[in-house]
Amino acid sequence: MSLNPNSAIHCFSDKKIIIASQYFLYFGVMGAFLPYFNLYCYDIGFSGSQIGKLSAARQVAMIILPLIWGIHFDRDHLKEVLFLSREFFLIFFNPHVQCV
Repeated sequence: MSLNPNSAIHCFSDKKIIIASQYFLYFGVMGAFLPYFNLYCYDIGFSGSQIGKLSAARQVAMIILPLIWGIHFDRDHLKEVLFLSREFFLIFFNPHVQCV
C-alpha cells in the first residue's frame, strides 16, 4: 500500500501543527488552571463579588484587547515593536527568571 501525498496524513503543514500545538497547550493549561483560580481567590480572602469581577475582567480582556492590539499593529505596521515588547515581557516578567 503506497501513501498518497495528498492524503490526510500529509495535508498538515508545519505551521498548522505549530498553531494547533499552541492552542492545545493554551487551552490545556487554562482548563487545568481556571477551575481552581476562584477557589484560590476565595482562600486568600477575596469576596464573591471581587472574584466575579476578576473572572469577568479576564473574559472581557480576552475579547477586547486582542482586537485592539491587532488593529493597532496592523494599521501602523509596528511588527518590530510587537516583537521587542514580547521579548521584553518574556525576559522581565517571567516568574521563573530572577533579575538581580
